[in-house]
Amino acid sequence: MSNNINAAYRVRELLIQVRGQPNKNVGEIWADLFKISETNQNKRNFEVSRCLNQLHEEIELIREQMLETKYSDSLYSPLLDKVNSIVAIQNIPGTWDSYKTQITPDLILCLGFCLEILDSEEDKISDKQIKEILDLLKPLEDSLGESNLPTYTAKIIRKHIEKIKEAIHSYPIVGAKALNEVVQSAYGEVVDNLAVFEESKETEEIKTISKVWKKVKEVSDAASRVEKGVSSAYKIAEKANKALEIFQGFIE
Repeated sequence: MSNNINAAYRVRELLIQVRGQPNKNVGEIWADLFKISETNQNKRNFEVSRCLNQLHEEIELIREQMLETKYSDSLYSPLLDKVNSIVAIQNIPGTWDSYKTQITPDLILCLGFCLEILDSEEDKISDKQIKEILDLLKPLEDSLGESNLPTYTAKIIRKHIEKIKEAIHSYPIVGAKALNEVVQSAYGEVVDNLAVFEESKETEEIKTISKVWKKVKEVSDAASRVEKGVSSAYKIAEKANKALEIFQGFIE
C-alpha cells in the first residue's frame, strides 16, 4: 500500500477503524473515533455532526480529485455514494449494526486505489504529537475555574481551547489543514484582543495558551507540505507566523 496521505487515505483509515466496532449508538461510535469526550449528549452529537459534515466534504473532495484523472467515474463514484450514506448525519440516533455491514471489502479496495492514484498532501502527525498538545491544554482548562483572570480574558482562553479541541477532532478527517486553519484564526483573535492579552501577559494562563499555540504551529508545520507559490496557503502561513511572534512575546 502506498504511503500517500490524502483524503482517500483518511476516509479509508476511518472506515477501517469503525467497521469492527461492537453494536452501540452510532453517535457514540463516531464520538469515540474522533476522540470527542463531551458527556452532554446534545453537545456531543453537535460536534459529531460537525465532524461528519467534514467527512462528507472529504468524500466529495476525493470525487472531485478523481474526476481530474483518466479513470472512469463509474469505477469509484457509486462506492463514494455508499460511503456518504454510511456517514450521514441522520444516522446518529441509530445503532451501528445497521451500518457497519455496509463497509464492504470492495469499498475499502476502491478507497485504496484512490489513495494510490491521488497525490500525497502531507506527512502524518503522530498520536504522541497530538497528546503533547492535549497535555498542555488539560491543566490550563482545569485552572481556569479558579483563575484570577478577568472574566473576559478567561472567556477568550476558553474559546481558544475549544477551537484547538475541534481542530484535533477534525485532524483525522481533514488532515493538517485543521491545525493550519485554527492557527490562522488565532491570529485574528489575538489581534482583535491584543490589549486583553497584554493586560494579563505575565499570568501563567496567558503564558500557557501561548505555549499551546506554539506547539500547535510546530506540529502543523512539520506535517504540512505548503508550496509558497500557492497564495492562499502562503497567506495562512504568513498570518500564523505573525500570531506566533505575538505569542512568543508572552512566553519570554
